[in-house]
Amino acid sequence: MLRRVLHTTLATLLLLSVGTVAKAAEDNSAKINQYVDQLLEIVPKDFELLRNINLIKDADLTYQQSLTVQVSDLLDCKSKDELRLLLGLYLFDTNYAMIFNKRKEFQQSWESGFQKTMEKLALYGEAGVAMLPAADLKEILENPTDLRLRNILIDDVKRQVAAILRQAKKKPEFLEVVVDEFYGVMLEGLYVVCKLSLNEDLSDKQMVALFNWLQQYLEAYARMVDVFAGDDYFEGMIKKSQREEVLNPIHAILKANKGKLSVENVKRILSIIEPIRKPVVQKCN
Repeated sequence: MLRRVLHTTLATLLLLSVGTVAKAAEDNSAKINQYVDQLLEIVPKDFELLRNINLIKDADLTYQQSLTVQVSDLLDCKSKDELRLLLGLYLFDTNYAMIFNKRKEFQQSWESGFQKTMEKLALYGEAGVAMLPAADLKEILENPTDLRLRNILIDDVKRQVAAILRQAKKKPEFLEVVVDEFYGVMLEGLYVVCKLSLNEDLSDKQMVALFNWLQQYLEAYARMVDVFAGDDYFEGMIKKSQREEVLNPIHAILKANKGKLSVENVKRILSIIEPIRKPVVQKCN
């Protein structure tokens, strides 16, 4: 009798345990689906900001290849965290080269930089992302300053991001890819613009517009991160607190000055950005 009672009790506990685990898995799946759906609403719109990269040229700044990320002897020693950031760095550098009609540099940043990093992260196959068609790339290479063609490239990136997000419903770690890529675009934008502007008239209205554009990037990133608000696991996964320590002081500078920065402001931003960027762009030994 006692044995029968014990067996019944154990069986009941086992069923309750299995049911609890199944319910937790179901709840977690629903939560991830919600995050993905929210990001699919806001992230493509945030990537639209890339279309305004022409503000660099409007401010009479120049193309300096030394400020961009090299494409050789770099990827093999990088962690997945660093590779995800490199996606964003290379994406910015690609568009930076395009607006100045730097065909060779554009091709290097896109093919040897961005696409090779995508391959390194196994995103083309695993995430259901396709490469930009060769015919489109050839046309863009021949006319990189053509706004219509640059929009084709940006639209392609938005499709890639959407594909990666949809796969995140099955593999939540893909959420890191999208958040990190956008973070990388923002870091490279801040770095390049601040470096270029050190010897410029920062009171010029085009320079003010340029820095206000960068502030919009920080605000767009905050919208992405806010999707995970209150979820300790996912906030940890996307390094929310760590990155806020980097971005909050920069956002405070941009917002307080409404784009009218001083040289000291620019140097302060660089002092925050450079230690984050340096190890990511450092060549492999």
